Amino acid sequence: MSTLSIKTTIEDALSYRSLIDFCMRNDIWLRRTGSQLIEGIEPNDLDYVADDPSGKVEEWLNTSGWIRGGSEREEEEFTSYKQGQYNVIICHTREYFTKYLMATELLVKLQPKTKQERIDIFDTVIGTKNNPETMVPF
Repeated sequence: MSTLSIKTTIEDALSYRSLIDFCMRNDIWLRRTGSQLIEGIEPNDLDYVADDPSGKVEEWLNTSGWIRGGSEREEEEFTSYKQGQYNVIICHTREYFTKYLMATELLVKLQPKTKQERIDIFDTVIGTKNNPETMVPF
């Protein structure tokens, strides 16, 4: 895994710690994802994914100063939030969360070096790239 040299404020770190505590108290899964799991890449931020079909985490983030919209690609299956260097992807269904974890597992195994390669892995596993017209021909 990559070495993290991300600069973060104490306030951001405490806010993230509060998120972890909230998820633990409410039996909500929160997992690492993104470029922080790729060897040889120094991430610009820290990405996490949460299983939140109940909406509890999203409600907590909204009232705890997190900024909605950390991702450029939000869909109805997820919402993203940002607090300093921390990003949280909120999955609205267990199915989407499971696919997100599968894509993260592939990321760890394949160790893609470019952002586009990482996006392509997620798009393929999650299903946003299931349109035959957008797929690479073999």
